[in-house]
Amino acid sequence: MAAKDGPKLVLYSFWQSSCSWRVRFALNLKGISYEYKAVNLLKGEQFTPEFEKLNPLHFVPVLVDEKYPHTPLLPADPQHKALNLQVASIVSSSIQPLHMLSTLKYLEEKVGPQEQLLFAQTNVEKGFLALEKLLKDIVGKYATGDEVYMADVFMAPRIAVATERFKIDMSKFPTLSRIYESLKALPEFLAASPERQPDAVKSGTTMAWNVFKFCTVLRGLGSIMILLVLGVVGVTYYSVVVTNYGPALLDGGLHSLLSAVVLILFHFLLVMLLWSYFSVVLTDPGSVPPNWRPTADEERGEADPLNDSEFNGLPSDSSNQRIRYCRKCNQLKPPRCHHCSVCGRCVLKMDHHCVWVVNCVGAQNYKYFLLFLFYTFLETTLVTLALLSNFLTFFSDEEFPGTPGTLATTFISFVLNLAFALSVLGFLIMHISLVTANTTTIEAYEKKTTPKWRYDLGRKKNFEQVFGTDKRYWFIPAYSDEDLQRMPALEDTEASCIVLLYSYRQVEFMFLEARGTICLGSTKSLSKMTKDKKPETSENLWRVAKKK
Repeated sequence: MAAKDGPKLVLYSFWQSSCSWRVRFALNLKGISYEYKAVNLLKGEQFTPEFEKLNPLHFVPVLVDEKYPHTPLLPADPQHKALNLQVASIVSSSIQPLHMLSTLKYLEEKVGPQEQLLFAQTNVEKGFLALEKLLKDIVGKYATGDEVYMADVFMAPRIAVATERFKIDMSKFPTLSRIYESLKALPEFLAASPERQPDAVKSGTTMAWNVFKFCTVLRGLGSIMILLVLGVVGVTYYSVVVTNYGPALLDGGLHSLLSAVVLILFHFLLVMLLWSYFSVVLTDPGSVPPNWRPTADEERGEADPLNDSEFNGLPSDSSNQRIRYCRKCNQLKPPRCHHCSVCGRCVLKMDHHCVWVVNCVGAQNYKYFLLFLFYTFLETTLVTLALLSNFLTFFSDEEFPGTPGTLATTFISFVLNLAFALSVLGFLIMHISLVTANTTTIEAYEKKTTPKWRYDLGRKKNFEQVFGTDKRYWFIPAYSDEDLQRMPALEDTEASCIVLLYSYRQVEFMFLEARGTICLGSTKSLSKMTKDKKPETSENLWRVAKKK
């Protein structure tokens, strides 16, 4: 269609659409200005009556166009012209349609997200192989010589999407890689890139690569937060031990005995606090071994192995709690596993990323985190009560023993410990409620109004899943050998099978092995697979580590 008001064009585009990208690239090469109108495909704006009048197929881009003679996109040489048309045809008809948004959504609904990626990778590589053979003997700086033509316009966005979204290894295609390196340095190409478009998502959670742009800052805060914790501990220690209760030991009498009791409790709680803290910091929360996939589906009974066709048929909707896929890691992930954008990986039974401990809180260190909160609350409460009389003296007419510096240190320590005690109490109460319901912070948000949480086994057994069954180890950041054997999620995931799931109807087992496989089964089928003794009841907390 011809534009009515002079040479200005109107381009209906979506910022992530590679088809729109090549049109933007071509317009920039020709030096043509245009009005950009965003069509959000994710919100379905392509189906509005206004857009349907422009394109009944509901695809972008749509360009209200007229002819511009300068900067031709086809060379004069007939052979090179035909080659450009052939490349454009391969990209637009043999590669592009096979991984359009509508195609990939259809595949996800029918065969699952894991096959969606494989399908896209297979067809992109097949098309790239054809282009590689077609261009290797004629390529110049660009696809068909030293000028940018239609072949380059079609290929460049497709290569960018293939490497960034579908993780295509371009070392297999040296000719295409060399062309792309030349093209991506062009200002016209960069100006057409998705992130520079007016409708590009700048923040939020809609697009994976724009989430948590401050993650680098959070990682950098790690060592600072550890130093801050140690600084608070140091100031508190100086106030309680060096300034107040240490010298009081020499006074004799009841005051000396009270000081001894306070110092013993203070040092005991401090040791437990630091032990728990560094256990959280230094313990891997639990990660998923790469390239694993389920080999059985509990819903089909008795843990029968799945062949390829059966696996491809597994449901992939969001309600499926066993077969899930991480689009950021491009791999399957087990139930109760979430991606941490700060750590840049999936974490087993992830609760949250804690800046204070510079780590994610997940399956392997959740107990240590709870003990850290517990001992922090006890320690800060003890310090607050121990320094309360000194704090009140600050506002009275009584003479305070010591220097102004010790008075200031005592005042600061009291305020800090009181603040920490009150804030940690709130977190402690929240996490106790989560443990009793066998859920995590993320799951508590996601399930919202679900009437019955499928992993709730009752308060006692929910508690034992986190703290173990050996009562002697409940209040220390460690586990007994028996619990380590029953709870192999606490061990190295590369060396053992781990289990994280329990249904309120039956126990579900997930085995993540170093070779990358998962099995889901009932206690009965698990007994058959491992040839171990069957537990007394199907509700027993029973985890089996099978060392390689």
